[in-house]
Amino acid sequence: MHQFIFIFLLILCIQSPAKGEGNSFSVQLIHRNSPKSPSYNSSATPSELIEDAILRSLDRANFFRSSMILKEKTIMPTLVPHGGDYYMRIYIGSRQVEVLALADTGSDLIWIRCLPFDRIALFDPQRSTTYKRLFHETSFCRLVPIWKNAPHCLYNYTYVDGSYSLGLLSNETFYLNDTTTTNGRANSFPRVVFGCGQKNHLPFKSSHAQGIVGLGRGLLSLVSQLKSQNIEERFSYCLLPWKKLISNKIKFGVGAKINGPGIVSSKLVTKDSSNFYFLSLKSISIGNNKTRISQIPGNILIDSGTPLTTLHSSFYNDLEAIVKEVIGVEPISNPPEKLKLCYEPSFVEDVSLPEMIFHFDGADIRLLPINTFVEYKEFQCMMIIPDDNLSIFGSMAQVNFQIEYDLKENKISFAPTDCTIFGLRE
Repeated sequence: MHQFIFIFLLILCIQSPAKGEGNSFSVQLIHRNSPKSPSYNSSATPSELIEDAILRSLDRANFFRSSMILKEKTIMPTLVPHGGDYYMRIYIGSRQVEVLALADTGSDLIWIRCLPFDRIALFDPQRSTTYKRLFHETSFCRLVPIWKNAPHCLYNYTYVDGSYSLGLLSNETFYLNDTTTTNGRANSFPRVVFGCGQKNHLPFKSSHAQGIVGLGRGLLSLVSQLKSQNIEERFSYCLLPWKKLISNKIKFGVGAKINGPGIVSSKLVTKDSSNFYFLSLKSISIGNNKTRISQIPGNILIDSGTPLTTLHSSFYNDLEAIVKEVIGVEPISNPPEKLKLCYEPSFVEDVSLPEMIFHFDGADIRLLPINTFVEYKEFQCMMIIPDDNLSIFGSMAQVNFQIEYDLKENKISFAPTDCTIFGLRE
């Protein structure tokens, strides 16, 4: 199994700013199934963890699909996107209240449960001297669905899965812990715009979450708002393989720029007025065999919260045929769950699983078997599945790559690396 079965817990630590270049900070990543995670389940079997990852991938694909087809601005696909693979530990307000929120590259709004009306919330805005409600006429208020006309910005997010959040768009100081300093002090980011959720209903699966930290391309996301804090609109991460419990980091700002050999970049594509991270996948090759060429821009999105990779059937069918030809043995007739291609372990003991090259526009990404296959229920299964509605380059495919999101230059860069080493570097 691989990294994709984990939700990470993020603990922020600010690095020293580079003089004249702006600030930067990094976030510590911890596997979902690490004992440090609130989602840790010591009794879960490896197969059960993979089953959960498969279901989360399907839910996540439905989330993106629903988001792109819904036209009514007051109806959203889901309050807490299923399949989010990270938690972020943040501290809010003058009392620096600790909350645990989902970090999500598929969302923009920073949203937190708030007292007094949400009885399980931890943050009470009335006890913070730095809390401030935003007025209705502010530019940020135009970016959210309005609850009702009032002097202050009252938002109403209602979702097709039955969840909702009603609250106030607000300003507050967010504190990000600097674990590298000896005094343990936190660094402050004042006037961050966020939704202070007063009346909320979340799905049961999200019971650990106190909210969301959006990392998308929109103006309300944390990445975009950090620009006003002299932090570049840039972040990078390096996802660990399965069972690597060494802490890793996601980096923001000038320190997020990746370096080293083998860096390739692909332009981001804007489509459907969404703020998701779309790339253009031209073809996939194994050796001299290549799938058909696509001329459709923005035909796949990259998402750190979707474990499996999904491909439109026009890509998937070609890829499956090539994999079968290269491996040269018959797959099992009834693969488990939603998977399509699995082999008996004895059949592949003497056969090397194939490497694949994903040919993005301007960037060829070589995926090793660790990125595409996993042992599941005693079979070797390809963790790429067909989806005629949406293609997603999932988190398993991103393992052992430094991946940099540069919103200013409108591109994503990749560099192969050992992410256990990347995580130990400051």
